Amino acid sequence: MTEQAFFKRALALRGPLWRVAWSILRNGADCDDAIQEALLRAWARRDSLKDEALFEAWLTRIVINACKSQLRRAARRPQAPLEAVAEPAAPVENAALRDAILALPLALRLPLLLHYMEGYSVRETAQILRLPETTVHWRLHDARKRIRDEWN
Repeated sequence: MTEQAFFKRALALRGPLWRVAWSILRNGADCDDAIQEALLRAWARRDSLKDEALFEAWLTRIVINACKSQLRRAARRPQAPLEAVAEPAAPVENAALRDAILALPLALRLPLLLHYMEGYSVRETAQILRLPETTVHWRLHDARKRIRDEWN
């Protein structure tokens, strides 16, 4: 993959990658850092991508891993409390729905975001998260149930 093709495809994924990062980190600056780190990792390891048709899923997985690394680093260093500015994970107009989604554990929030907000199929979501399809189905079901229970 040429440098121009790589960056063109990565730039086209800027919004979806940022929303995935936000669903994990919930901080704009951390999201930017994680995505930048992921892009550097992806560029360095671009030869490991065997099928260019899977570029989007491959890069999304790298962003998820970079976000998890960011969380581990943040847990190790002390931080001064800052007033967080609320930023939406995605354009969800219903604040109660957005809050219910953000209250979900990461294991349920990520499949929900990838499947319903980013439009990945269950199979693609399973590939990105490296989970069996049945697990993704179950997590989607559980996430929907928890959101439904939150509203009732």
